[in-house]
Amino acid sequence: MEYKNAPKVSVTVKKFLRKQWEITTGHPIDYPLGGAVLGLYLVNADGTLGSQHTTATTDAAGRVSFGNLDGTKTYAVVELSAPAGYGPPDGLSLPTTPQALYGQRLDTLGSYNYRILNLKDLSFTNNAYETPDSDALINVEPYAQFKLIKREAGNADKLLNHAKFQLYSCTLEEYKGYVDAGKSNAEIVGGLTPDSYVYETGTALNELGSFLTERQEYGRVYWFKEIEAPAGYSIIGDGIVGPLLPDSVETNGYVKNGITRLTVDNQKESGEGDGSIRYFQVEIDKVLKLVGGATKPLANATFELWLADANFKPQVALTRFTTGLDTHLTPYDPGRGISESFEFSALYADAGYNPYIERIDGPLGADHKPQYYNYKANFILREVSYPADSTPIQLEYPLTIETKAASADVTTTLDTTYTSEKGNPIQNLHTKQVPVRVRKMGYVVSGYGAPQSETDPNAVGLTPLQGVVIGLYSDENCTREVARAATDGHGYANFVVEPNTTYWYKEISTISGYDISGVKGTFISPTYGGKQESYPVIFDPAYRLVTLKKLDASGNPVAGVKLRITMADGSAVKDPNGNVLTGMTVETGNDGLAGPIALPHGVYSVAEVSVGGVNLSATEQRYFKLANEGQNRLPIAFDTNEAQKTVELVNPGRGSMVLTKADDAGTAMSGVSFTVAFKPFTTAAELAADNETVQNIRLWDYSPLLRTYRQLQAIRTYYNFNDVYIDRYMMDGRSRQVMLGVRELDLSKLQNPTWVNTHLEFTHGYGVVMNPVNEISSGGLPYFFMKDIPVRSAVDIPVSRPEIYFGTAPYSYVLVKTDVKEFDYPMGDSNVRSVYKEDGGVAIGSLWRRLLFSLRFRDSEILFTGALSAESRVLYNRNVRGAFAQVAPFLIYDAETYPVLIDGRIKWLQDAFTWSERYPYSKPFETGDNSLALFRGVNYVRNSVKGVADAYTGKMAFYVVDDKDPIISTWMKIFPGLFKDKSGISEELWRHMRYPEDFFEVQTEVYTTYHMTDTNTYYNREDVWEVTPVGRERRIQPNYVTMKLWGEESPEFAIIVPYMPLGRDNLIGWMAGRCDPQKYGELLVYQFPKQKLIYGPGQVEALIDQNPEISAQLSLWSQRGSDVIRGDLLVVPIGKSLLYVQPLYLKAEKGELPELKRVIVSTGGRVAWSDSFGAALEKLMGQKVTTSTGTKTEPASSAPESPAPAGGLSIKALAEEAQQLYDAAQSAQRNGDWAGYGEKIKRLGDVLGRMKEMGD
Repeated sequence: MEYKNAPKVSVTVKKFLRKQWEITTGHPIDYPLGGAVLGLYLVNADGTLGSQHTTATTDAAGRVSFGNLDGTKTYAVVELSAPAGYGPPDGLSLPTTPQALYGQRLDTLGSYNYRILNLKDLSFTNNAYETPDSDALINVEPYAQFKLIKREAGNADKLLNHAKFQLYSCTLEEYKGYVDAGKSNAEIVGGLTPDSYVYETGTALNELGSFLTERQEYGRVYWFKEIEAPAGYSIIGDGIVGPLLPDSVETNGYVKNGITRLTVDNQKESGEGDGSIRYFQVEIDKVLKLVGGATKPLANATFELWLADANFKPQVALTRFTTGLDTHLTPYDPGRGISESFEFSALYADAGYNPYIERIDGPLGADHKPQYYNYKANFILREVSYPADSTPIQLEYPLTIETKAASADVTTTLDTTYTSEKGNPIQNLHTKQVPVRVRKMGYVVSGYGAPQSETDPNAVGLTPLQGVVIGLYSDENCTREVARAATDGHGYANFVVEPNTTYWYKEISTISGYDISGVKGTFISPTYGGKQESYPVIFDPAYRLVTLKKLDASGNPVAGVKLRITMADGSAVKDPNGNVLTGMTVETGNDGLAGPIALPHGVYSVAEVSVGGVNLSATEQRYFKLANEGQNRLPIAFDTNEAQKTVELVNPGRGSMVLTKADDAGTAMSGVSFTVAFKPFTTAAELAADNETVQNIRLWDYSPLLRTYRQLQAIRTYYNFNDVYIDRYMMDGRSRQVMLGVRELDLSKLQNPTWVNTHLEFTHGYGVVMNPVNEISSGGLPYFFMKDIPVRSAVDIPVSRPEIYFGTAPYSYVLVKTDVKEFDYPMGDSNVRSVYKEDGGVAIGSLWRRLLFSLRFRDSEILFTGALSAESRVLYNRNVRGAFAQVAPFLIYDAETYPVLIDGRIKWLQDAFTWSERYPYSKPFETGDNSLALFRGVNYVRNSVKGVADAYTGKMAFYVVDDKDPIISTWMKIFPGLFKDKSGISEELWRHMRYPEDFFEVQTEVYTTYHMTDTNTYYNREDVWEVTPVGRERRIQPNYVTMKLWGEESPEFAIIVPYMPLGRDNLIGWMAGRCDPQKYGELLVYQFPKQKLIYGPGQVEALIDQNPEISAQLSLWSQRGSDVIRGDLLVVPIGKSLLYVQPLYLKAEKGELPELKRVIVSTGGRVAWSDSFGAALEKLMGQKVTTSTGTKTEPASSAPESPAPAGGLSIKALAEEAQQLYDAAQSAQRNGDWAGYGEKIKRLGDVLGRMKEMGD
């Protein structure tokens, strides 16, 4: 049946080349073949080829296309001619002429290289079809191969090893040209460049005196030239073998697709050797690991053999060799590779090799000299090339070769470390990835500190660690693991990864005797085919050593005492991997010493278990612990660079207690029994161990404190505090968490808002107010570190430029350096005035500029006022956040701009974010929280920029703190002068950077779902979390806290938020964002065991409401007309426990000044409260708790000196005493001595009272 309108289509046919020797190895690779001529024939209805044909030649990609074909017909494609040197597969031929195929039937085409195309059965795309690779026409490249046998001249049975040859070749046409020019054989070879590979007889060792070449190109002319004879033999003549020509040309030829045998003799020399000839060579097996785990031998992988130093660093390249060559195995093994041999004594004698080779003396002879030598050296095998569809697992392989001859005979040592026989073949993967490696080394702690490099000469005990597990991750927080690997005997963990990709790595577990350093690293993997990269070494310190010495009360050593070492909290000592360490119970010897005991870095306690075989009671053990803790002998801790120490432990001195029992009339009572006991509580110990966290717990809520600031520190109606901010400052050598506010100008409250007042005179706010987060003064008000106008400060933080021209209020423009002096601050009944002293803003002295700014602000007063001079300047865009947004509107800005005090100036810090709505495969952020509305629809956001603005000049700087962000990198190229590198941020400024709250809330919201990594759990939404349970009146917000994160040794500033399971009130975990410079930006998630109840905020609030004492008092306050303000319920992790803290404030119904009246604390389902945080903790614990939080009395102002009354002290003397008491109180506070602090404060109050009486 004929189609009237048959479709016209095109067909593309592929042509590939396969190399015959790769087919032989079982690992053929298809290479595109250009230059092949193909003929297209129409197949008639009777199955014969038509009498017309179309020809086309394949391009460099091996493709040829035929167009305008009838889509209903069948065609045959036949190879008509092949490129020079290539032919069809074995058994096939090429037609003599294209016309010879006319009329032939399809079943007679079997001897040709052809394909049948039945177009009506094919699937076309846009009327085009391309044959699959499996249906391509194949051509085969023939090969030549040579086997050379080396013999002793005159003794054909003596085969010789270690004869080395190089191969030379040229084309047949070139050779004929040389011959026609009359060149001799030696001249021809002398003018050619040899192949870089050196062939050596006997390298397989299972067939002496021969080598087999790799497959060579058939059709060329070849020569072999001997370059080194075996030891004790010499080369005969010029050492040239050849020419060797294709067998179709001359009789002195070589065979096609087969092995040509050659025989060469060497002349034996007279004399004996030195008796120390030690040859060595390396044999390997190379395998390709397939999907599923099976392996097969892999040919064509080339290795270099390097002489290495003691640390296995390659120093001298010796040779290279390729798998699939020089082997005579039956059956043939294409994965076997063997190097040429080398003579150790010859290398040892060379100054370039000698430093890396150890010569070992044999037994001495009669002449008192060694009869022979052996040798030892380190080597590196480096894989330098490999088949295109494979990837090495690693590129460098260390090995050590040592000869162990017991006589002076010539020996050959064959190293087979990396062979299948040893179960250790070198593997490649069937992928296109790249190998990388990370090294792990240990060291002994010393005063020098951690090593700076793997060859640091100052480091102590530097050694590679085997068996350490290193994790590889795709994110900088190291939460998404890509792979993990254990380090080998040289400390290397090897990975195969995607090329040109950023990875992070860290240590997962270490080996016995070493700590985990906690160091993280990052790298960008190399390009495929490039050299293997080694990345910065991770150094682990060895355990510290402690020796315990037991002394009696008189200081004499005590023998036979069993001591048990525990962690400071009494738990078992564990290694960094979490395994309990054995050997932690030791016994003292006659010298009173026990140990040394190796311990991971940590804080430890010691319990006395028995003395002389008699076990101690629990009370006696407590006596021992208390006595040694009281003398600061316990707990035991090591300084950073302290490797070992001896700790002397003493027996407790005995005291006495007299108890007298009397009735209510004071009459002594007899026969009354008493029980004296300790009341230990785990959390109390944790509180003492984490005192700095406790000292920085925030008792002041933002809203009540803001009201207090406005009531007590606004000073004048036209000043206002727009917000309260939280930060940390170094005071007396430690970090103190504080809250502060900036006193800004509120022109809406001016009594007389004239143009002069609003634009020339009232131009700026003034000063800051600061208080510690955890302290209150008498009356339940904040204890101020900074206050008043001008600023009065109780701390060493300078404020030399307190004026605020740029802030957070919606400011209008102001004119400075005018003839009208600016209002600076009030002073009694008068005002202090000033003149702007710096170059902020824009000059406005000229008439032209006054006109322009008059138009800009639509204010004609600028043009006509007589107050301006040539020095005058205009300040505008004074809202800092708005100014940042005007300069860089393509960024998203955090809702809070917060102030810091730097070098006496007030600086505003602003977090900014790059963003996108089009990041591939990323879900847009959706939220019902209007405070995060700017992030709605965004599916990519990074906190890449920190903005800094000066409150006095308004000068801004945009610092890029995440230069790996591609979006900010693009903006930097567009605006090269706008952004600055983070290196420009001062160390002081870095210490005030915060993890942005808005950004943190977005991340915590997303993590409620995306913490699930199991696909089924995620799909079924079985483990969704939430931060604020549905129905809760008050949203749970993140809190900035100073705390010691679990596993860390020192406290740090962080932002934290708790998580609850969806629809439930118990706590499931919490997230922390780290703020301090060393680990800024890291996110940590702590998850609690699901099988254990951990009280959540809602459950703790219920416990508080159910407490009869608390509920009764709250009702009483309400009945008396006071408003009870319940502060935020803070969740503070301390040690391995959680402490809930909630402040309570009282405010009169008609007043605006809230006072902190109570602090509620809760842990483990228990609730307590009191009028101070310290008292509440003691009530909760049921015992003394050492903290330094509570009520403060503000230091008195200095008073003029007055004469002393008769018989009394002068005011000056009392002032000195008051200062001493105040300093002592501060010292007690820093040391956590709450009782001492209270006693000093009480005495200070008495002294101040006496001073007041004298002043009256």
